[in-house]
Amino acid sequence: MTTSSESIRASELQEWLVFGELEERSKAMFSNSLLETGSLQRAAKETERFLEGDAVFEIDDDGSFEAMVSARCGLRYFSGVDAERASNIAHATCRALDNQIKRAYDTLPPREALHTIDNVWNMVEKTCELAAARSRLLLSKLPKLESVKLPTWFEDSVSRWDNDDREMLNPGSLDAARKIVCCVAAEFPGLTARVSVGILGRVTLDWYMNDLRCCWMIEPTDLPFPATRVYEARQEPHGKMQTRIIHDMHSVINALRDSAKESNDN
Repeated sequence: MTTSSESIRASELQEWLVFGELEERSKAMFSNSLLETGSLQRAAKETERFLEGDAVFEIDDDGSFEAMVSARCGLRYFSGVDAERASNIAHATCRALDNQIKRAYDTLPPREALHTIDNVWNMVEKTCELAAARSRLLLSKLPKLESVKLPTWFEDSVSRWDNDDREMLNPGSLDAARKIVCCVAAEFPGLTARVSVGILGRVTLDWYMNDLRCCWMIEPTDLPFPATRVYEARQEPHGKMQTRIIHDMHSVINALRDSAKESNDN
């Protein structure tokens, strides 16, 4: 026989489960609407209509959003970040900092210019430290990446380096490259690269692909693996070179997966 209190608890549990699904569906609704309309305001309004009843859905200038829904057992609140919006804002902020550095260099006396650049540099480094700390915590929550034995093509290439290459090499870069290649070989067993020593002693991997140029320069990082520091330069046929820095092995694998797909499609 079910008591009244047990029925109430069961009802509340059911409502929490329904709300969990509602939260996921409303976030998906917002993202899809934003992609279709390109308007934050329209996406927010459509999500409000989707939630129905006593609901409020708002988005801030930094790309974060929040919603409050009235349920029988009280108000339910959730929030999130629209990745595309946040990325665009971050890009605009970095461009503004770049311009500030350039203007200081071009227009101010050396001492004042150096002081201005130092202030900007200080703010950027604090942000980078925060990004590194949060990334380290997030990486610990992800499944461990598959890794295999270091491929012979990599060691064979290293063994052919001359004395100049070995003197210029950063040993930490070679260590990081070995770990990265072991993970890449697990995901792409047939993929090979030309291995060389690049600027500042970094190990360079120039991947052999059909019609797409994809080159990595690997630099050691203070954070434990799978944190990385990979400078990627990618060029599609008859396209301009695109560059970026990749900071974790999961993103490295995703980037190489995208490059391999584009290479096979061409």
